Amino acid sequence: MPPYIGEIRTAAFNFPVRGWVPCDGRELFIEEFMELFSLIGTTYGGDGEKTFAVPDFRGRSPLHRGDRRLGETGVIRPSVSNQYPIESPARESRDVSATLAMNFMISPFGLFPLFEGVQVQTEAAPFLCEGRMFAFERAPAGWAYCDGQLMPIKGNAALYALLGPMYGGDGKKAFALPDLRDSIPLEYAPDSLRGAGNNPVKRDSAAIMKSADTLTNTSVGFLAINYCICVDGPLPSRDRSA
Repeated sequence: MPPYIGEIRTAAFNFPVRGWVPCDGRELFIEEFMELFSLIGTTYGGDGEKTFAVPDFRGRSPLHRGDRRLGETGVIRPSVSNQYPIESPARESRDVSATLAMNFMISPFGLFPLFEGVQVQTEAAPFLCEGRMFAFERAPAGWAYCDGQLMPIKGNAALYALLGPMYGGDGKKAFALPDLRDSIPLEYAPDSLRGAGNNPVKRDSAAIMKSADTLTNTSVGFLAINYCICVDGPLPSRDRSA
């Protein structure tokens, strides 16, 4: 499906494609980007009369907003105990991880992904369980915040087939969506989650929390990548139930 205006994506190349702008905090003229301005306003800067700014990800990692204000900056400092990293107001230095609060959302509806062969996404719908990042406030229709909310298994069989009780729930009547509140998403290494006979190890919520806890006292690798925001595409329709 085409990207929404205000959607943020990453790219492995070092230039923005047509219809996208680098997330480098630059100011844009409101009269040239009225639709994007209608979504994000001056959340990320600008005077609100002639200009507004796009998110600035330079040297920052996206953090799912949780209870934070959208666009709020901060830092995560490694803790000295077995507690979660300490989030504090923005004072960026080399020994901390700078953050920018965004909205991470997941699609509870869409195309069921195939695990073998090649699947071309030709329909105007996201993949089921696909996650995306948005710079605006409200969830588009058909998307849900990654806030760990419980979902009934009944009526969501396809979604449960992909997630199971991995992120919570009793696995009998309910299951949970991923909870990224106040968290920085990381790519996990599949090889580290293999057991005897190369069988996948069950990745439950306890294991996830343990992994997050372990990261507080260890060095976390990083990879510089290009964040861009869509300025030319369909406007997201608002989910009235959100």
